[in-house]
Amino acid sequence: MAAIKCSRCMMHEVSLHGTMCSVCQMNITFNKMPADKLSEGEKMEHYVNQRVMAGCRNCGNKNFGFNAGVKEESGLKWYMMFVECPECKEEYVDVMEVDSVDDVSECE
Repeated sequence: MAAIKCSRCMMHEVSLHGTMCSVCQMNITFNKMPADKLSEGEKMEHYVNQRVMAGCRNCGNKNFGFNAGVKEESGLKWYMMFVECPECKEEYVDVMEVDSVDDVSECE
């Protein structure tokens, strides 16, 4: 059976369909985040923590340097992480997610 994911972030596992994970509940309550949509910062935090826990994709070393950010290009948002591993001397770019840019007119 497939794991049930949080109804807000679709990243963390929950026990009941349609419920939010504890991370989203805390962000809504304490950080006053919008309940309907995940912020760029929340997405980036999730992906960076996930990659750090997994370690370098070449050697598994968890002590590596990185720069992470969001790049907007041609109507897309690229959530990326530039990794430098001192153990295996490898440098690579990890594209964590590609999302469409929400076009909201400032004149409305």
